[in-house]
Amino acid sequence: TGSVDACAFSPDGRLIVSASWDKTLRVWEAATGQPLRTLKGHTGSVDACAFSPDGRFILSASSDETLRVWETATGQPLRTLEGHTDIVNACAFSPDGRLIVSASGDKTLRVWDVATAQPLRTLEGHTRRVNACAFSPDGGFIVSASDDGSLWIWDTGTGQPLRTLRGHTSSVNACAFSPDGRFIVSASWDNTLQVWDAATGHLLHTLVGHTEGVISCGFSPDGRFILSASRDKTLRHWEVATGRVLRIMEGHTDLVNACAFSPDGRLTVSAGYDKTLRVWEAATGQPLRTLEGHTGSVDACAFSPDGRLIVSASRDKTLRVWEASNGQPLRILEGHTSIVNACAFSPDGRFILSASGDSTGHDNTLRVWEAATGQPLRTLEGHTGSVDACAFSPGGRLIVSASWDTLRVWEAATSQPLRTLRGHTSIVHACAFSPDGRLIVSASWDNTLRVWEAASGQPLRTLEGHAESVKACAFSPDGRWIVSASYDGTLRVWKPGNGELLAYLPLPGALHSLGLHPFTPQMVCGDSGGAVYWLEIVGLEYGPIVVTAAEGEQGIEVRCPACQHRFQIEKEWLGSEITCPQDGCNTRLKLNPFVINRS
Repeated sequence: TGSVDACAFSPDGRLIVSASWDKTLRVWEAATGQPLRTLKGHTGSVDACAFSPDGRFILSASSDETLRVWETATGQPLRTLEGHTDIVNACAFSPDGRLIVSASGDKTLRVWDVATAQPLRTLEGHTRRVNACAFSPDGGFIVSASDDGSLWIWDTGTGQPLRTLRGHTSSVNACAFSPDGRFIVSASWDNTLQVWDAATGHLLHTLVGHTEGVISCGFSPDGRFILSASRDKTLRHWEVATGRVLRIMEGHTDLVNACAFSPDGRLTVSAGYDKTLRVWEAATGQPLRTLEGHTGSVDACAFSPDGRLIVSASRDKTLRVWEASNGQPLRILEGHTSIVNACAFSPDGRFILSASGDSTGHDNTLRVWEAATGQPLRTLEGHTGSVDACAFSPGGRLIVSASWDTLRVWEAATSQPLRTLRGHTSIVHACAFSPDGRLIVSASWDNTLRVWEAASGQPLRTLEGHAESVKACAFSPDGRWIVSASYDGTLRVWKPGNGELLAYLPLPGALHSLGLHPFTPQMVCGDSGGAVYWLEIVGLEYGPIVVTAAEGEQGIEVRCPACQHRFQIEKEWLGSEITCPQDGCNTRLKLNPFVINRS
């Protein structure tokens, strides 16, 4: 939720770690850009990050004057390194993973023992803030870069300075050794990079082209190329042998704080003041993906019944339809005149339902849209307060909506209200039908969820445990669990029959929304910062998937949500369990006793 100041690939290239002014680190899946976990603990901005050589640990440096070591697999903090008396600007593991070097605003570098977190020696000599540091590939030397315009090369074992490199005319922001240890590259506010002979300290090339200060730099894994990131909003790819620029990568909308090559050299990642990370193809400079969210808070999201689409609702008064397989935006649904609080697909996937309204009493309607075109079809009016949630029943005949301390059940075909459900003591944010249509679950500002009987509107049980407002809820596709998302930053999984808490997961931000995949135990959820997370639920019993048959031209048919195969069933099969007959699928299905009437 703040400027991203640093980023790095894991040694196997599968993960990316990023560091931000929001005091957190985030770990991402490099192949998809999906967030995996958030590392919290620093009390100031996180200014640098690195993986250990074996990938088991992450190192971070912060303005809180400390470094922290984290476990990559879990995100758990392992130890804190204290001793610097000013901001820690940079950090690195030694090639064997036994040592750490850090660079600070206190004008010093420190070398630490990883196993004990104890400082071994302090490197003194710079006359101003030290901005960057790196080990040579054999671990025998350290290079540092400072606001005093110089680079220093140090003996790791003794901490003694060996030589000073001078050539930049302003602060030196970054430095790195080439993979073979023969060269050093440095980046400066003087808009240039310089390439040095590591053995002699002689200046070999000055790389000119950036129009503003260069903040970050690094070598490709084969040592043939240099990547740089600048305040001019671009990255540049340089050839080491000649010093010429090969390509310019444009796309960030603000200064670029950091950059890195993937271990195989095929990708590069950059981190920007525009609150995004971007992944690029190294050979061409083409952007592959951007890791970011909505322009406003994402307050609702849902999968289409076939799993191919995602719809999201935002405080920018629009809904957006995305392709689930690659995250590409397909269309924007515009028409609401206030915040869009909720959205849902109809069971046949043909329609999208949205709910709107705000604290001023503006809009307070539901809208039905054609999914294929994004065209608005009808408006449901009657709520006297903001409509915060909505859902179709499994057969598509009913709609449930939530507003303030009440829920309403509507007839979908006529838009007429049928009944009102009362019991919550505060605003009702969310509601959903169970896959068999027998139950409704609702989530409220009163920190609880309630389970209701859909046919009568009678309350059955209250689910308690969240510490703050519960903003979203959903049944799993097999009806075995209820999932809830809360402003307390947690997801909870409940058993609807007795209200038992089955699972619990903390996430970094206040959660506003969630949507469940139609046939696998996965979900998407959105937070107050505009981020959308894709998560997997593991370790819980799952299946068979509850499905509803529909009247087709040839009779009653079912569509398997996993393989999308449509097949005919006999009327007497309704209410029973079957296996999808498509070759290679074999998904277990439980048929609802009722049928969707497409007419």
